Amino acid sequence: MKILIFSDIHYEAEPLMSAIRENRDAEYVLFLGDGLSQLEDAAKEFPYTAFVAVRGNCDLFSIGTRFNDCPLVKVLTIDNIRIFMCHGHTLNLDMLAYTAAQNGATVALFGHTHQTYHEICKLSDGREITLFNPGTIGAPRNDPRFTYGIMEIKNGTFKLAHKTQKTL
Repeated sequence: MKILIFSDIHYEAEPLMSAIRENRDAEYVLFLGDGLSQLEDAAKEFPYTAFVAVRGNCDLFSIGTRFNDCPLVKVLTIDNIRIFMCHGHTLNLDMLAYTAAQNGATVALFGHTHQTYHEICKLSDGREITLFNPGTIGAPRNDPRFTYGIMEIKNGTFKLAHKTQKTL
């Protein structure tokens, strides 16, 4: 199973749309906030893909979309992998790992920083939490690349990777 992970569109929708078109075999799009209005357009263009989203700090006024009631945090299980999703603007990395573990997750996805991140955090009780930030698909800051993540799940295990979207 293939899952696309995006964050921080910030009104630059074409890199998002292009990345989804190039990965039509993805069953899910997980969105980590800041661009719910643009996500609405993608959800209309790709009706057979499941879209799951959380609200970012710049999504306060995303009224009139199917994502109106997006939570700040979401926990979901896909193919026996428990995933914690948030935008990341209210948690530091230690709090993120701890909160994900409290919710039974093994993966914590976050955005907000516009920078890619991938680390396995070992908790004091021996559990491991994978922290992953896909970077930004629409508003690069210190790095000119549009980036996103791909999660592949097979036989109860997962792999995460960063992908760079071609600039337009």
